[in-house]
Amino acid sequence: MGFYHAFGLTTRDVERERADHVSCELEFLDFLSRKEALAVESNDALLGSETQKALRLFLRDHLSRFGFAFARLLRENDEEWVYRKVEVDGRIFKYDPAKENKYD
Repeated sequence: MGFYHAFGLTTRDVERERADHVSCELEFLDFLSRKEALAVESNDALLGSETQKALRLFLRDHLSRFGFAFARLLRENDEEWVYRKVEVDGRIFKYDPAKENKYD
């Protein structure tokens, strides 16, 4: 919850997923990606570097721990081929934002 709170996000007390559920973690990555896009558009280097740092740490501490296994399970159990593209998109878990800093 620390990452969520650091960006002013909260969860509801009723009818909510666990904060560590994959859907919540992916939604948080979407939030951070949009925040980074805003930083780029507004030429806000501080916001951009802080957002990239959060993305890097969140991926390292959360999604990278189970991302490949999750993508593999989606592929293996997808009878209708909806998630076959995950094999390619799943490579996001290998991406290291630290090697591509847009704000230096």
